[in-house]
Amino acid sequence: MVSILYFVGALIIIIGVLTGFFVPFGIPFIGGSIVSGIFFIALGKIVELLEKIEKKLPDQSNSKTYRAREYSVSSSDFEVYDAHNETYQFFTLDGDDFIQARVFKNYIEINGDSIVFKLPNKTQMEWVKHESYNISAHIFSRDNIVFVRLSSLGISASHLGSSIVLSYYDDKILV
Repeated sequence: MVSILYFVGALIIIIGVLTGFFVPFGIPFIGGSIVSGIFFIALGKIVELLEKIEKKLPDQSNSKTYRAREYSVSSSDFEVYDAHNETYQFFTLDGDDFIQARVFKNYIEINGDSIVFKLPNKTQMEWVKHESYNISAHIFSRDNIVFVRLSSLGISASHLGSSIVLSYYDDKILV
């Protein structure tokens, strides 16, 4: 795309200048072709810069850095895996809440890089684990800890001091 814009811009300039010499009153024709050619070349440069920015966006996300905090976790909708009053890392990234997948240890199966969630009163869900965070990842790992996006599981989190209460989204429509 970019090379086409550069080529068209250069072609307009060359053809316009050469034609302008052979046409009576060709000066305006030469000026118009130079301006049009520069426009296409500039448009090519803009597209090139936008493509570079687009390639860098996933890697440049400010969400690569996050501060996970330790919380005790409970739920009335399912049994939270609790090994001796264990605490779990929880954080918000790009507006989504993430928690250690270990919370759901009683309800997960690991099949290679994919993890299957079999939560009570929910349909079975399976996702491939990503090696690092990206905005579309349901599950990713960091520092050998696997995190899951709560909204992908249909679960919300409520903070109560140093505790978090997990609950299923309320699917009822209030009238």
